[in-house]
Order: sequence, then structure tokens, then C-alpha cells
Amino acid sequence: MDMLDSKGYTDKYKCSMFSADSSLQKISAEEALSKLTLGRGGPAAPASPIKSRGKKEDYRKTAVFTADHTRVANYLHVTEGARLLKEECLWQKQLLFLKATGTDRNQITRQRHDDLLRRAKETGFFLWTRRGRDFTEQTWDRLACSYGILAQAGEVMVQVLTGKKDQSAQQRAAQLMADAVCLVKTLLRDQNVEIGEAQVQLTAYNELIEFAKQGCYLDHLRFDDRVEWTQAPALRDEIERLRQGLSADSRIQKNRERLLNAAQSQADRIALSESPEISAWNKLIGIVTELCENFQEPVSSTCLREILSPIRGKLPEEADTTDLFGRVIQSVDIWVEQARRSRAGTVKKTRLPSPEVEQVRERFAGSKMVFVGGTPQGHIQRRIEESFGIELLWECHSHGDSLDRFTSVLNDPQVKLFLVYIPWCSHKHSEELTGFVEKQGKRLIRVRKGTSPNSMAAAILAQTGGRLAAGV
Repeated sequence: MDMLDSKGYTDKYKCSMFSADSSLQKISAEEALSKLTLGRGGPAAPASPIKSRGKKEDYRKTAVFTADHTRVANYLHVTEGARLLKEECLWQKQLLFLKATGTDRNQITRQRHDDLLRRAKETGFFLWTRRGRDFTEQTWDRLACSYGILAQAGEVMVQVLTGKKDQSAQQRAAQLMADAVCLVKTLLRDQNVEIGEAQVQLTAYNELIEFAKQGCYLDHLRFDDRVEWTQAPALRDEIERLRQGLSADSRIQKNRERLLNAAQSQADRIALSESPEISAWNKLIGIVTELCENFQEPVSSTCLREILSPIRGKLPEEADTTDLFGRVIQSVDIWVEQARRSRAGTVKKTRLPSPEVEQVRERFAGSKMVFVGGTPQGHIQRRIEESFGIELLWECHSHGDSLDRFTSVLNDPQVKLFLVYIPWCSHKHSEELTGFVEKQGKRLIRVRKGTSPNSMAAAILAQTGGRLAAGV
């Protein structure tokens, strides 16, 4: 009898469930459904009337799913059954060879034969292969390969479900498993094996139906769908590529979590110390830089923000900061400022300029200043320009970039000051830039804390002394 008929997965296939015992007896549809567990070892699904469906109808709603285990356990069960059938098909191929060569069965071959039967009873999967199938070695070999591909797809599905919640990866893994199920189905149909006997394929099909019910369309689940044997190598390679990609993602995620834990531990040590050593800061800076550089951790990462926000005020100027670390600190500073304003309410308070701001404005109004550190922030730039009456040029520069890019602004007579915001800069870059700018006869101001006009003005006055009136 063919594996499927025009009614799809109808009563007769769901009723064709046999135990792994050699004495097989047919039973009624109601009795079969009341006992059906598909080898999961749990309570059977309650019997319910099954309506015959036409070929063009959506027969997928007739699938039986016993949710007495988690989804992962179900896919593990399918994988175990597929491995078993793969070994059984290879064993049947070997039996043909033994028969063709006139080799007598010995204790080892009998033990192998019985071991597979024992495993079938333990898993609850029926070995349809033991029903006197007159297949060639090539057919057994192809069946073994197809079941191997199904086992491979099951492993990947488990890997996806137990990993991070990536819907695209789950969709891809489910589709590859549907292709593998269809490959097995195609070979079984071509050999007139009833679907009720091929419990591994049927169980896998039922699991995919449950996945599809979540709103994910899967191809190759309908009656007429076929995956030919010639497509098997490409399918196997595609599953392997997904498996390798998932394994790589898993390793990356584990290393990322390891580094985040190390960063948190180092930050805790710094927080508990009244005067943390520079080496402690440098170690933390190295970890954060590695996370952003090698593991694509965003500079605005919530994890990094929670780690660094309590200690960012302790960051010493001597620390060996990097450009990436500076961008992280910039993101944390901006977030903290936004949170502070949110707590203070939406009422905008008018602040009078400090005497220091008035002095800087009086001296530099109408000129230009260059700001170095982090990435441009419009609100900070506008605030400084309005307070000082200047044009602020925000230059993005990284360590390793040529300092020659500053030549044009250094030669601009309107540029009076360079403002280097230390927390947002690479330490090495700020040191190199200082010497380069001062060599060209310009003044560089190192701002250690605060981007407000008051903080900037205080830093300018502190580092220029009383020379503003006479010129910087």
C-alpha cells in the first residue's frame, strides 16, 4: 500500500501504529487512537473522531501532537529514533551482504540484531524494516542516509530551541527539518511503506505541524510534495552549515558573557576601592574594548552602561583609555544626563551664565574652537556655541589616524582653542594631539569632567590663567 493516498494523513495511517513486538495485530481506529503515544512514554492523546479530508484541503489540522514533554524533548525523541532507523537500515544492508556471500550468522551478528530490537522497544518506535522488505543494498543505503539527514536536522532544531531566541534561525531549522522529513517520506512512498509504520517520520511531521501553527509557513508538508534523492547532498550540506553557524554563535555568546562577567567583577573592585590602581582601570578598559571590537557589543549597550555608570566619575586621566572605551563612556554620560533631566521634570529652567562663561565669551565671541572626543552631539555643540558665542568644530579622530587631518583647522586663524574632552578620548591620542597642536602655536585645553559651558569655561580659565585679556 502506498505511503499516502489522496486523503493525506487520514484515519488509516494514524491507526497503523504497531508495537515493536513481532506478533502484530490490527486494531480499530478508536482503540489505536486511545493508545497512541508515539513512543513518548506519556499518557495517550484522547480519542476523537477523525473526518476524512479531501486532497486539496488543509489536512495539517489532523496532526496528532502529545504535549506531555517539552518541545525540546520531542525533537530529541525524533532525533533518537532517526539515528536508530539509520543504524537499522545499515544493518539490513549488511544482512543482504552476509546472505549474498553465504556467511552464517554468528553470535556477534545475532547480538547486533537483538540490540537494535531492544532499542526500538525502549524508544517505542516500530522497526518497519523487520517486515520482510525486499529492498536492494542501494535502497537500504539511501534510506540510512535519509534517516541520518533527519537526525542531523533534529539535532540542529534542538540546538536552535535551546539557544538564543532567534526566530529566523528557528524558521530556517524547521524548514530544513521539513525537507528532511519529506526526503524520508518520498523514499518510503516509492517503496510502498505505510505512513503508520514509519513512526519516526510521522512523529517528526507532527512536531513540525505544531511549529507551523505558531504562524510560520513551512514548505514540503503537503501530500504531493517530494524531495528527491538527488537533493539529499545539498540538504545535508545546508543543515551542516546552519549547525556550524549556530555553534559559532554559541561560542561567541559564551565568550561575550564571560567578558561581561569579568568587566562587572573588575568594576566592583574599583567601586569598593577608595583609590583604585591604574592597572585595575586599564584591565577594565581592555575588557570593554575587546567586547566592542571583537564581539560587536554596542557602545550604547545596556550591560556596559550598568557596569560603568556607578564608577565613571572615578576614571583617572592617566588611565590608558581607548577610542572605543571613550565612546562607551560618552554613551553612559549622555544616558545619565538624560535620566537626570527626566527625573527633574519637563520644566526648563533658565540658568544664568557663570562669571567664567562671561569671561570666555568676552574673549572668544566670533571665533572658532575645535572639540575633540567621542562622536558629535548636537545638543552639546549648540549649548557651547550659544554660551561662548563661537562656532564649535567637532572633530572625530581615532588613534592611528594621521594628525595631518588637523592641518586645515590649525592654519585657520579663526580657530583659537582646541578642547579635548579626556573621558571620551583615547589616552594615547590625546597625548599625541597635545604635542602636535602646541607645536603649531595653538592652545589645547584638557577638559577632565563635564561638558556643560560652566565646566568648559572653568577648564579654560584654569589652564590659561590670566592670559585671556592679553590673548591665548
